[in-house]
Amino acid sequence: MVHLVNPLLVLWGIRNTFRFFVFLYACVSILDKQDVDAILKMLLYFQVPNLLLTLIQYANGYYGDHLGGIFGTVTGCNGYTNAYFCILLAYQAISYVDGHDDITKLVFVAASSLFIAALAELKIYFFEVAIIAFFVLLYRINKVKTFVLFGFVLLAFFAALQVFSSVFPSAYEMLTNFDELLNYSTDSTGAVMGYNISRLNAFSDINAFIFHDNLLLNLFGIGFGNAGNSSFSFFTSDFYRAFGDLNYHFFTHQTWFIETGYVGFGLLVILFIALYLYCGKWAKRLCSDSLYFRFAQIVIIITVLCFWYNQMLRVEGAYLTFFVLSIPFILVKYSKGYNDGCSSAD
Repeated sequence: MVHLVNPLLVLWGIRNTFRFFVFLYACVSILDKQDVDAILKMLLYFQVPNLLLTLIQYANGYYGDHLGGIFGTVTGCNGYTNAYFCILLAYQAISYVDGHDDITKLVFVAASSLFIAALAELKIYFFEVAIIAFFVLLYRINKVKTFVLFGFVLLAFFAALQVFSSVFPSAYEMLTNFDELLNYSTDSTGAVMGYNISRLNAFSDINAFIFHDNLLLNLFGIGFGNAGNSSFSFFTSDFYRAFGDLNYHFFTHQTWFIETGYVGFGLLVILFIALYLYCGKWAKRLCSDSLYFRFAQIVIIITVLCFWYNQMLRVEGAYLTFFVLSIPFILVKYSKGYNDGCSSAD
C-alpha cells in the first residue's frame, strides 16, 4: 500500500507465493496417514522411470541444467530433481534407520540419485546428502543402523564424485576447492551463469545496486509483488523491466528481500523455524510417528538452505516440498493430541 503497488501485481505475487500454502491446507484437510504412506511410496517408484529417462536423455546429449529425467529437459529442470531427491533420500534414510524399510530401497535411492546428480551437475546435492546424513545421525545416534547408513552414504558419495569428476572436471575442481567455491558463491559480475547478484552477498549487492542505503527499502523492500514477472505483460512490473537483467528472480532470498526487505525475509525464515520446532515437539509426543516429524524437519532445513540456491519456493516443484510440510499437521490432526509416552530420545 505504501508503494502503491499495482493490484494486479499483488494478485500475481499472491498466486506465485501462497498457492503452495493453499495446497498445504488442502493436503491437511483431505489426506490421512494412509494417503501419506501411499504418496511417499509412489514417489519412490517414480525414481525407476526417472533413472531410465535420465539415461536416455543423457545418451541424446542432454546434461547439466537440461537433464531432468521425469521433469523434462527445460533449462533449470534439475532444480525440481534436486527437491525430489532430497525428499526421497531423507525419507528412505530415516525410514531405514527406524526399521520401517529394508536397506535395498535406501541403496537404490542413494546410488541412483547421486549418480544422476553427477550427470546433471547438481553440485548442491552433494552438500545436501551430507546434511541429510548428519541430521539422521543427530536424531538417531542411539541406533546401530544409523552408522550403517552413514557408511553406505559415504561410499556412494565418493563413488558419485568420481563420476562427477569425469563428466564435469572443472566443476569438480571448483566443488573440492574452498576458495573457488567461495568465489563462485560471491560473484556478482555475471561471470557465473549470468548471476549478476551473488548468492551469499545478495543483500549487500541489492543494497548497492538498487536500494542505495535507503533504510526503509532495506527494512521493507519495494512492496510485495512489485518485482514480479510473467509471460503476460500486465503481470510484469516496471521494476522487473528495469532490473530483470540482474536475474534476481533466479533465487528465493533475492526476490523476497527486494519485495519485502529484511523484515519480510526474516518473517519467512521464522515461519520455517516455527514449523521445525513444531515438528520437534510432536516428535516427542507421538513416538510411533516420530520418523515423519524428523523427516519433515530435514526437508525444512534443506528448503531454507535452498533459498540461497534457487527459486524452488516459488515454482511448481514447491508442491512436493509443501506436501511434506503438510505431513506433521495431518498426523497431529488424527492424533487428537494423544501422547503415546515417547521418551526424549524418541
